[in-house]
Amino acid sequence: MMTRENKGGIVKATFTPLSERVYPTSTSEMGIYEAMVRFFKNRFPEIEVIRGQSNRVALPKNPFVLLQMIGKKCLSTIESRYDPVKKIMRECYEVMMRVDFWGTEACKACDLSTQFSTLWNDDSTYDLFRSFNAPLYPLYTDNDRMMTLITGEEQYSDRYSRDVYLEYHPEVALQQESAIELELTMITSG
Repeated sequence: MMTRENKGGIVKATFTPLSERVYPTSTSEMGIYEAMVRFFKNRFPEIEVIRGQSNRVALPKNPFVLLQMIGKKCLSTIESRYDPVKKIMRECYEVMMRVDFWGTEACKACDLSTQFSTLWNDDSTYDLFRSFNAPLYPLYTDNDRMMTLITGEEQYSDRYSRDVYLEYHPEVALQQESAIELELTMITSG
């Protein structure tokens, strides 16, 4: 509590105590990957999903999907809101992610990519991300790209790639004091 007296009266203010430092809380880059893996496990349960580049690790047996974030673009200025102990700031970003589909004779990469695009552009994907409680919103996908790879055994590997775009709303919180009660007492002269 703070009290201040002057000629015009007394002002008393009650503040929320700062008991601990509030750290930023939001979905991180790994959280974006986790939500995408959950999407694939929900929609393509038989397909293995790999996050990011895999150095010194052999690729799994086809079919599988490899996810790699390739960029992030800011879409808005900061939006702020307040609670008694912190200021919460939020920005909107467009996240670009490359999705590589590796297929087999029985499960073609081109078919997986087309099915993915159809599902991604359906409103059920928005609902699925909401059920994950992640601040991610599917936007659109680019066209397929055939990315055939010749393996060490000089065999062609069935591979298609497509870039996917989603909106991401990260939040950062800063601790701050704020008054929760203000009492004014006027003193009249006379």
